[in-house]
Amino acid sequence: FGNRQSVSEIFSPNSWYGSAKILKKYSGWKLPLPYVVPHAPGHSTFKTWDAELNSNLPCYYLFPAWRKRSLEKRTNKKIILGSSPWIYLLKMMNQEKNTKKRKAHGSIVFPPHSTHLIQAEMDHEKFIRNINKLGKEFFPISVCFYWRDIELKKHLIYQKKGFRVVCAGHMFNENFFKNLLNIFQGKKYLITNNYGSHIFYGSSAGLKVLFDKTINYSQSAPQEILQRDTARTGLSIYSHIDSIFCDNQDYCAQKKFSLSVLGANYFKSRFQLFSEILFIFLKNPFFLSKQ
Repeated sequence: FGNRQSVSEIFSPNSWYGSAKILKKYSGWKLPLPYVVPHAPGHSTFKTWDAELNSNLPCYYLFPAWRKRSLEKRTNKKIILGSSPWIYLLKMMNQEKNTKKRKAHGSIVFPPHSTHLIQAEMDHEKFIRNINKLGKEFFPISVCFYWRDIELKKHLIYQKKGFRVVCAGHMFNENFFKNLLNIFQGKKYLITNNYGSHIFYGSSAGLKVLFDKTINYSQSAPQEILQRDTARTGLSIYSHIDSIFCDNQDYCAQKKFSLSVLGANYFKSRFQLFSEILFIFLKNPFFLSKQ
């Protein structure tokens, strides 16, 4: 990936977690992306971030596909079905790996994460006790914290208990996804007690997901923030997550579902992705006027 600074994006959230960087590296595109790229897979058919809908970009790069019908009712943007940048990262990283993969062992744990506006709270002591009751095959165990929880020092209790703590970086770090994939490397299990994109990223990368439903968590913030950022509206996929990740341990089904959520069925070759971006760029005078 190198250290070269990327071109600034017209819709700046496209660069979060390294999404734009991955799509452009894979396709060979050098200019800002001409469509909105969701920064995470949507968990609801109806909930869409207003900033994405209000962007001045003419197209919406959508995954997963089941959100298309409801999104068409909320925007006049052209909707293009695609794969998450995470899927393209998996493809590129697999091609770059020339050495034989090590046998996977141990686990990576994901507590619920806070944001700059919302704090996630839970009984970490109880969670740690549950982790320590796991069999030998789940060890060694590392715990992955989001950047905001590192700032809030929520990781310290795990360090004091002897766990290795890791972090993929800040959301503005363009190597975030690559760092996260490196954290997954060599791990066999992903252990969590919360819904989130980490489930799909880990499962699609080959980890077996174990969901601890005995530990509840809460989120603290002003009500309008919770409603905007966390409300589950419309036909949700949470019931499917429960049946696939919580109620059984069919790891093949977990991976298949995760790949679907991440839009793997709409994966494109380098030429196809470049051509798609170029077509949008040339089709819209908005971009030509910016050059």
